[in-house]
Amino acid sequence: MSRLFVLICLFLSLQVFAQCEQLCIEEGTLIIKINAGQGRIESPLTTKKNIEYNFLPAISYYQQNFFIENTKIGYNLFSNEHITIDAVGKHNRDGVYNYGNEMAAAFFIGGLMDPFQWPDKNTHLSYVGGVETRAYLGSNTFFLGVYDDISNVHHGEEAEFSWGKIWLNNDIKLSTEVGGVYKSAQTLNYYYGSPLNGSRVNYFARLDVAYVLSDDVWLVANYHGEKLSSAIQSSQAVEKQDLHSFFVGITWYLPW
Repeated sequence: MSRLFVLICLFLSLQVFAQCEQLCIEEGTLIIKINAGQGRIESPLTTKKNIEYNFLPAISYYQQNFFIENTKIGYNLFSNEHITIDAVGKHNRDGVYNYGNEMAAAFFIGGLMDPFQWPDKNTHLSYVGGVETRAYLGSNTFFLGVYDDISNVHHGEEAEFSWGKIWLNNDIKLSTEVGGVYKSAQTLNYYYGSPLNGSRVNYFARLDVAYVLSDDVWLVANYHGEKLSSAIQSSQAVEKQDLHSFFVGITWYLPW
């Protein structure tokens, strides 16, 4: 699995105005973007380095009810001006963290510590499938997604909810999003070890800013902050409480 593929999976959460992109383009459109600048995706695992990058392509395709957004594939089940319901498949973010590099894990636990099952250093990427619903109220977007492991890796479930708002949408674009992600015990135990204790909900906040230089070239800045659940924080494979990821640079929309 290439480093580029891992970056594309994670970059899904750092795209400008991803929550409104389907409403802003015509059907039958292929969008190819080149992102160049400075980016970092922080990993919660002590055995994995943060992923840093300077160049990353992105691709989106929309045709009637079918769409592709990098490694995410979906089919629209229902839509009108106020609500969309999509069946989707996408990569699990925790699996991508584990696949971020090939650093060997150093497993050492003192004799007086509680027994702890470290996550397998040969964990696999997983693909989850489910249904996403978006409700649009003016410049506000309310999102709910529920997913299940369809790759037969960890057999876990996830649910995500958020509120997004577009504050500016002219030459200067500004949007924010806040929400939470629930992950089942099967998912967390597979990627972070066991036993884990506490809440299994991560909370996140996101900021997307862009300045339009031309129809094809934007200056962009993205920030994604995430508060790890108490269950993840209880893992001996994790020493962080928060994750901070960002990208600052230029996005070039290639003509197609």
